[in-house]
Amino acid sequence: MDYIISTLNNSFFSREQHPTTMNLTFPPKTLSVSILVIFFLSSLVISLAQQKTIPVTREIPFNMDPRGNKNPSPLAALPLQANPAKNEKPNALVAVSVPTVLDLPVEQQPKDSPVYVSTKPGTLTQFGMASQYGTIGLLAHNNLAGSSFFHLKIHEIVTLIYGNGQSKTFEVSSIKQYQALNPDSPYSDFIDLATPDVKLTSAEVFNKIYRGSNQVVFQTCIAQNGDPSWGRLFITARQLSPDLDGNAYWHRLWRNAFIN
Repeated sequence: MDYIISTLNNSFFSREQHPTTMNLTFPPKTLSVSILVIFFLSSLVISLAQQKTIPVTREIPFNMDPRGNKNPSPLAALPLQANPAKNEKPNALVAVSVPTVLDLPVEQQPKDSPVYVSTKPGTLTQFGMASQYGTIGLLAHNNLAGSSFFHLKIHEIVTLIYGNGQSKTFEVSSIKQYQALNPDSPYSDFIDLATPDVKLTSAEVFNKIYRGSNQVVFQTCIAQNGDPSWGRLFITARQLSPDLDGNAYWHRLWRNAFIN
């Protein structure tokens, strides 16, 4: 801000330093208004950058290979890189596995790009803004890896794999669906399909879904009525106790495989 004000002063208000330029002299009141406008615009940019978003994970065209052919499988997973010797960030989340449902690598969002979602088939994107509020958010387009989210069920076992080879285990605890009133906007208002008479802002939905701790949230778009981004699907999984008895863990896997 000081640099901007200094530049303005040097460019427009200093007759001695620029004797050949047009004589532009503004009263102090005008200068004060200009400073206030600059301050307001700077605050607005910062506010927008920090505004809570719900990324759009609508259907997109399949990636093309070098010969121009469509990738035949939207769930074709890339090789997992959970070996700490090969991973540059050993504490980073690198893969997610759910038995019989998905086994996919995870890509990080670019810095300061909270609406970014990878267009690579068979790849999940970790939602950076969610991490700031205690949640591991996993994003995917609904015609790519996100299509697998619709197969997740309550009590499903989710395993996160990190670059150092360590893992954490979670259990699916809730499945929520929202209609987006402005489907292509990350700042859309929403209607919770469980309570359709209540309209929620994107910030309210973000707080309901992503504020928490020890939880994973899978997010993709719901296609309906010819609109590929008509709504949003959120599937939450809570972390199981690290000292969970092994028999209980395998019992849950068995129950999910043969009972659900």
